[in-house]
Amino acid sequence: MDADKMLADFMCLVDGYRRLEKRCSELETCKVNADRFYNWAVDVDAVAAMHGVSKYAVREYIKLGLIEPHPNSTEKRFLVRGSTALLLDFKELKEEAKYTRQNNKYKSHLHKA
Repeated sequence: MDADKMLADFMCLVDGYRRLEKRCSELETCKVNADRFYNWAVDVDAVAAMHGVSKYAVREYIKLGLIEPHPNSTEKRFLVRGSTALLLDFKELKEEAKYTRQNNKYKSHLHKA
C-alpha cells in the first residue's frame, strides 16, 4: 500500500470520527431527562402510540408485571409513569414476556400435578 492511499484512508477515518463526534454532541443536547416525567400518568393509548406497539401489548406487559403501573391505575384504566413510558424497550419486553409466560405455564403445570 502506498503512502497516498494510506493518507487518503486515514483522512476518511478522521472525517468519519468528526461526524460521529458531532452527532454524539447533537444527541447529548437533545436528550430528555426522563425523571422530569416521574409524576406524570400516561395512559395505555399514549404509551402504545409513543412506541408504535399495540394497546394490547402494553396492557399485557403491565398484567405480566413487566411494566410497573402508575399508583393511580385502576382495574379498568391502566396508567404508567411518564418516566417509565419514555424508557421502555419493547423488543426487550417482548422477550421477557415470552419467558414469563413459559415460566407461568410451567408453574401452573407443577401445581396441577
